[in-house]
Amino acid sequence: MDKGLGKLRIKRSLNGFSSENYTYATAPAIGLPEDTLPFFSLSYALGNIYAKFSEPLYVFDEILLPPDDCEKAIKLYETYLKEAENFDVKVIGGHTGCYDGLEMPLIVTNAVGRKVNLNREKPTLGDEVLLIGKPFLESEWLEYLAGKSYNVIEWRKLTPVNFLKALYKTNEVKLLHDVSEGGLWGALLEIQENIGLGIRLDENFYELLGGRSAADPSYGTVIAIADKAHYKSICNKFEDCAIIGEITRREEGLTAKFSSELVELYGAVSSWDVKLNKLAVFLKKVKTIKCLSELIPEVGTNVVLAESAGDPVEKIAGVDGRIVRSVKGIRVGKPAYGSSKHMALVLKEAMKSDPSIRIAINLRLHEGVVKVLKDMGYVLQEVKSTDSYCPVLEELKQKGLKSWALVEPPGYGLEGNIVLFSKDLDELLKLLARICESLQKLFS
Repeated sequence: MDKGLGKLRIKRSLNGFSSENYTYATAPAIGLPEDTLPFFSLSYALGNIYAKFSEPLYVFDEILLPPDDCEKAIKLYETYLKEAENFDVKVIGGHTGCYDGLEMPLIVTNAVGRKVNLNREKPTLGDEVLLIGKPFLESEWLEYLAGKSYNVIEWRKLTPVNFLKALYKTNEVKLLHDVSEGGLWGALLEIQENIGLGIRLDENFYELLGGRSAADPSYGTVIAIADKAHYKSICNKFEDCAIIGEITRREEGLTAKFSSELVELYGAVSSWDVKLNKLAVFLKKVKTIKCLSELIPEVGTNVVLAESAGDPVEKIAGVDGRIVRSVKGIRVGKPAYGSSKHMALVLKEAMKSDPSIRIAINLRLHEGVVKVLKDMGYVLQEVKSTDSYCPVLEELKQKGLKSWALVEPPGYGLEGNIVLFSKDLDELLKLLARICESLQKLFS
């Protein structure tokens, strides 16, 4: 490393850290399919370097894994080296390790770049605000991974690096910023804060939204600022480029706040398996239900999900480690196949009576929950105590499914259970939330 780097004072700024001649960026990638993590970690860091009008010099990597995933370290490192080569940047150091406490792979890229133009003009009133790249491709990809869309998105297109690389040396651009956390809206607010001026958006911006939230994920796009004399030559470089607004006084700028429901997908869609991702999204949401701990039996709760009535038991997804209560709150395991044979068999048997069912969940037998379910209109199917290892399964085999809510009374040394069925994870989530809300009213 250049001996002068350690002597330079570093200050925090848009897209990363800067000193007099150098730019530094650190970027983690986590919670996505693991084979994509090297690509995105490098893209995040290098994008920040280019956006600071700097040329990447080298990167350092950190590949951190849960103890059970140590065998993946070499493969991920080899993938990282290939991705770095594709991005035309040299890896000069790094660290790989496995640590307790990590629940999924984490890859961090630390990048160093050298500034190519130290005398660039700053944005001024009347400058044009440009959007480069097609927005919301990241949203479509996340929706695909979560089973909410059938649009297949090539994930390697989700990078702003090529756009930034085409612009970082030109004097025609006054500011570059990649779109990451907070979507387009978050990026625009960050720019306002950084330059001390406002942004006035035009109708074109709202047309580009196409009904989406301005905060929906749009990684891969770039916001650029240029004066009126140069914006056309900039846009001519790209297939997708549009004026979305102009620089104005700070008090005339953006103040509204947008949110995105898609942020719940971050960290949940960590697999290429859509079924497991669907269940992971559900588990992430269910943890937010306030009285969830009141619904969990001592042995824990499991949720099982089938794609079709014909799924074999080993292809029914459940929660490895269950949903359990702990002194630190609710603990949720990871989605996995074959993680609850009993519940999977119960679901399989229930689907024989009603093929529309896809999900089963077991809850604590609680008189309040029973009352709430009856008030909701459920006619509860009572399960007789038997010597069977699974009385609910025995009930379904003998009598079939009569209700989407079964009540299993306590047995010798066993607590009682309620088993609910649903055809949709979102519907089940709403039902659990309604049960909790009613319980709070019942006992308040």
